[in-house]
Amino acid sequence: MAMELPGIGRLAKGVATNRWMVVVATFFIMACSGATYNFGIYSDVVKTSMGYNQETLTTLGFFKDLGANVGIFSGLIYDLTGPWVVLMCGAILNLFGYLMIWLAVEHKISPPAIWKMCLFICIGANSQAFTNTGVIVTSVKNFPNNRGLVIGLLKGYVGLSGAMLTLFYQALYGNSPDKFILLIAWFPCLICLMFLAVIRRMPPTGPELAASEKKIFQAFLFIALALAGYLMIIIVVQHQVKVPRAGFQALAAIMLLIVMSPLALVVRDELRKIEQEKNQELKEGAKTGEEAESNSKLALAGNPTDIGSIQPHDQDSELETKRFALDWKRTEGIPGPKQGILQEGAKTGEDDCSNSTPKELELAAGKESTHPETLNPEPRSKKFTLDWKKIRRILWERPARGSDYNIPDAIFTIDMFLIFVATTCGVGGGLMAIDNLGQIGKALDLKVDTFVSLISIWNFLGRVGSGFASEIALQRWGVPRTLFFSLVIGVAAIGHLVIALNLPGALFAGSILIGLTFGAQWALMFTIISEIFGLKYYGTLYNVGGIASPVGSYLLSVRVAGALYDKEAAKDRARSATVGRIFGRILAVASATGNNCKGAHCYRVTFFIMAAVAVLGSATALILTVRTRRFYRKIHLKMKETT
Repeated sequence: MAMELPGIGRLAKGVATNRWMVVVATFFIMACSGATYNFGIYSDVVKTSMGYNQETLTTLGFFKDLGANVGIFSGLIYDLTGPWVVLMCGAILNLFGYLMIWLAVEHKISPPAIWKMCLFICIGANSQAFTNTGVIVTSVKNFPNNRGLVIGLLKGYVGLSGAMLTLFYQALYGNSPDKFILLIAWFPCLICLMFLAVIRRMPPTGPELAASEKKIFQAFLFIALALAGYLMIIIVVQHQVKVPRAGFQALAAIMLLIVMSPLALVVRDELRKIEQEKNQELKEGAKTGEEAESNSKLALAGNPTDIGSIQPHDQDSELETKRFALDWKRTEGIPGPKQGILQEGAKTGEDDCSNSTPKELELAAGKESTHPETLNPEPRSKKFTLDWKKIRRILWERPARGSDYNIPDAIFTIDMFLIFVATTCGVGGGLMAIDNLGQIGKALDLKVDTFVSLISIWNFLGRVGSGFASEIALQRWGVPRTLFFSLVIGVAAIGHLVIALNLPGALFAGSILIGLTFGAQWALMFTIISEIFGLKYYGTLYNVGGIASPVGSYLLSVRVAGALYDKEAAKDRARSATVGRIFGRILAVASATGNNCKGAHCYRVTFFIMAAVAVLGSATALILTVRTRRFYRKIHLKMKETT
């Protein structure tokens, strides 16, 4: 018999195994898993230390995006094993990849070749794919009726992690970008290992609990919004006033308190459960006491039914048992109940056989047929024939939307193709802006850290806001989630145009719009995949959609942004050298400029191209909306029934 734990021990054990503690642990892990969005902080250090040009740096950024979003292996491992194996792999990959980059930048190892640096950052960023798979897929399967809210919150914390890691880095190391690489090597790995045993699969809740769960998720949302507002205030103050390192340490301590505040909801829920268990035990104890008291009163008064009163009944039942006990050996000729049934069946069979053909009678009696085919049975040669119906079913027919698709069926559908194209256009442009934010700020002589934190916060708000807004709109008015997807990519086009025109405050406004839409696209895309293709193989299909991100990053960031930036930088160098010759001196500006470009013209054409690509992505998502409108109508009606 297990020994009962004392009060504090029982509470601690209950909190560790509480259903909502799994959700809070996912918040902690995801809040440290967005290091890929901080590439703008340390990209210039990598470029200067390793002597790269902009196209090489954007190639490095592409492999970062490739590792972060190609999670097919993590999905397959998850479907075969479970969340803890995937999270363990993610922690190991994170530590190895970013630690090797830090050693290379600090020249503690011999300068690696470019392909090795690409491999290191791909491995380090791939840890994010493992972490996202282990956390998000588990949470969606645990809370399938609130998947939009779950994905929005978790992806929101990933977006917010950029600003959180920046503040934490400033508190620990000050303004030293190379130390930031060291921070993202060990800190996410540590947090992941701390909560490895907490993340687990649980029985999914039914639709009847969706409303009560939604209230708790809304409480988590308010805490996350408070955290985002706090970080926004810090960014504004930091932009206006120079904050010392001690001030950053105090601000980081307050941030940690806000991050840990969801634990209070878990403790409150566990205390409520303990109180209910105590009340139940008291009720059962009182009921047991009443039963014991009534039995004792009956014993004292004497039981009216004594042994003599039940004796005749026992004798009758014994005689009745002896009367119907049959010795089947002595009554072999007498048909028993089963034999009678068999005989009646045989008679019925005889009546049926009277209407049968001679061949059927021979087969029924077990006799050998005189038919030549049965006398000399020979195996018939099977002719190879094409079953066109089966081939057509494999190639064209798919399960209904909302069913559990297998992996090949889901990949080779028009719906997945449209999702892939829209994500490539929308997310690819957002990644281009985020990866080149360091160089954009440097070209415009603006502080990079501010914009990295700013785009991180709006990234969070986009993820969380799109998850909750699309859920409410779908439930109340039947607005398809795919329509939100199309509108969000359209707003991203406006953000690209704002930066391209370089109006006053353009980078602030553009970073807000791009951050909002970039985050919203992720939350919507992953929710749409779960709704259309089901949850059975969601661990793999979740990462199939993510492959669109590195494809867009390569096409738009490497082939477009990097190449155009280097051309503009070459024009600046040539222009500086020409001016120097005219005035009779070779300006040092030409050599000092190096591979850098100064001015708004460095990215103007690039952002015009990004705006056009975003319009194409919005149109593609609109086609998906037309195709799935009936499907989302059914989801809307189902939601109305359960509320």
